[in-house]
Amino acid sequence: MNSSKIYSLFVTLFFITTPVTYGFELPALPSSTQKGMQSLFSHGKDYFSTFGNLRQQVLLKKDKHALAEIYKMAQQGYMDAIIFIGYLYDNGEGGVAKNSRLAAQFWYVAAKKGEALACYNLGILYWQGRGVAKNEETARQLFAVASDHFMSLSDFILGLIAEERGDVTNALNYYKDANSQKHPTIAARRAILLLKTQGASTTDQVFPVLLQAAEQWDALAQYHLARFYASGIGNADNTNNPVEAAYWLQ
Repeated sequence: MNSSKIYSLFVTLFFITTPVTYGFELPALPSSTQKGMQSLFSHGKDYFSTFGNLRQQVLLKKDKHALAEIYKMAQQGYMDAIIFIGYLYDNGEGGVAKNSRLAAQFWYVAAKKGEALACYNLGILYWQGRGVAKNEETARQLFAVASDHFMSLSDFILGLIAEERGDVTNALNYYKDANSQKHPTIAARRAILLLKTQGASTTDQVFPVLLQAAEQWDALAQYHLARFYASGIGNADNTNNPVEAAYWLQ
């Protein structure tokens, strides 16, 4: 499947998409005519089984026949096929040459239909300037759309962006919304931001969160936990514990 063929597919798909109103405009990409996107949830078990098997063949065996079948599904407007092809291009997997520009075009098609995963993936590309011109505001808006569809990782990225902008209140709220109990890195990030902005009064609240995240191998939590032990925080007698500190820095 060469680049011109993929580009042709993108052009075909773009125009059959009914745009979603985001309250902002995605940067313009090439356009043409289309016939109507198909919803992932209208096909039943047989479709899921077929697509799942084809996807596995592409990822594990770089099966060109399976890739061609997924390409046909994308031509017919199946969202999961479109998003998956974008994944292949962004990561250079399944025998496909890495090309983040093409990945962006496929995810753009699905993002225009409000697909949360496509919005998140496209947001990452705009945030990093990979395959598209770097545009943090467009990235932020795409993450917000994904967040509205309960994609917790988008809340984490929105928290990072808010923190970088010095918006501590929103950063803390985004980290909280990101379901931090299930993501040790998010929990640690929020705990550290609390400590930085609200000081020693949050130590009792922050320490157990960092300990839990560190025990799940989060490097940021381990580093700050080591600093706690080195300064005596976390020890019963409040004396420094260089042995425990060194343990978490290994």
